[in-house]
Amino acid sequence: MANNYSPLVASIVVVLFLCIAPCAYSDAPSISDICSKHNNPVFCQEIIKKKQGSELSDLAQYVIEQIQTRVGSTKTALDSMIQQAKAPRLVEHYKSCAWHYSDAMNGVEKTKQMLESRDYFGMAVAASAVMTHIDDCASSEAPGYDPSVFLVKTNQDLENLSVIVMIIANRLSGN
Repeated sequence: MANNYSPLVASIVVVLFLCIAPCAYSDAPSISDICSKHNNPVFCQEIIKKKQGSELSDLAQYVIEQIQTRVGSTKTALDSMIQQAKAPRLVEHYKSCAWHYSDAMNGVEKTKQMLESRDYFGMAVAASAVMTHIDDCASSEAPGYDPSVFLVKTNQDLENLSVIVMIIANRLSGN
């Protein structure tokens, strides 16, 4: 009777090995490994927990896509805000931000290219450039300007996302 079960037991062992071993030896980083290096670990954890268990390059791609989506939708919102604003200072600020967001989108494309070519240093530099363009929007405020809550939050979120990409790029380069 033991002989009747040995092929079944062997099959179960093989299936368990094939299912569990890849998870145990995965290159996937833990959320805490990445987010412990972020200046806003709670934000970082909220973003990457959706992709927990992913390889670093897949995680980087996901975060870059998040940046791309948010930059695009914010640029569209800015174009609308320019049309609706009445105060000349506000119009100028939104125009300045729209220009910086266009540059940020170019930086996102460069970040994607660097990831695809496995140039992780270049990826970090490109993500830093995205962050700089977003920061330039925030710092282009005119004296006495009361910033849009939407724009302030979006700028901060995009800067936080860019930091995540830089952390991942650093990990991908072996640092």
